[in-house]
Amino acid sequence: MPNRNFRSIVLDKYSDYIERTLLSILNSVLAYGLSIFLGLNSQYLYLIIPIVALTSIVIPFIASPVITVLYIVNLIYDKIIDIDTKSINFDFSIYILIEIILAIIVPLLIELKYKSILRIYFNK
Repeated sequence: MPNRNFRSIVLDKYSDYIERTLLSILNSVLAYGLSIFLGLNSQYLYLIIPIVALTSIVIPFIASPVITVLYIVNLIYDKIIDIDTKSINFDFSIYILIEIILAIIVPLLIELKYKSILRIYFNK
């Protein structure tokens, strides 16, 4: 049996659990930010954040892209509302394109190719 270090043994056993926990925390923070931006009452926050956390733990491959897409759409919509319609120029469309590529397409491609972002980082 080859000599394996402690980090690779722990990662092989628990990488899925670590990734699901981190995703649920990040998705809960994003859901909190979205609900504050939308102006929801605090009573809805007590309902939304546990639902997002549980959904992220149970089905992370569906919940994470949905929350990310909602957050990016929120950012783009916020930028569109802030500027005048006459001032939408090439720089703004490049900004939207970069947001979509970096926040949606790249993470999905990495997840599809390697099955886990943690395995890329720690298994060098």
